[in-house]
Amino acid sequence: MSKVMIHPATYENVRPAVDRAFEIFPMELRGKKILIKPNLLRASEAKEGIVTHPAVLRAVVEKVETMDPASIVVGDNPGLFGYGENEESFKITGLMEAAKGYYQNIGNDSQKVDFNAEFMPTVSLSKIVLDAELLLACLNSKPTV
Repeated sequence: MSKVMIHPATYENVRPAVDRAFEIFPMELRGKKILIKPNLLRASEAKEGIVTHPAVLRAVVEKVETMDPASIVVGDNPGLFGYGENEESFKITGLMEAAKGYYQNIGNDSQKVDFNAEFMPTVSLSKIVLDAELLLACLNSKPTV
């Protein structure tokens, strides 16, 4: 059975919601290689709701730090409108600062892996993605008024 969490929060007080999510959906992070993947579609201001809000990313990073992982990486590749502009997009959106020094450009080191022979025999994936023992997708939606 699926679980869903709805927790009222603002970007100013998002940490209690993140803490609650880790209580409801527990996972063992101690000693593991963690990749935190925000949603970085393109360079934009946080208020536009196009990317993960920096406050949400920071709260997730801070929570993961308390769980004693072996390593933390924060990274994503901008989509169609910013492909190849990784660092710049992270800086403009405020995600670079929110990553607290854990940012890595996950697009720099890829390798081909088998995929679907009938569709596309191989795809390129980031080595960091392949090496991660746990990937945390850090998403949020644009607040409604």
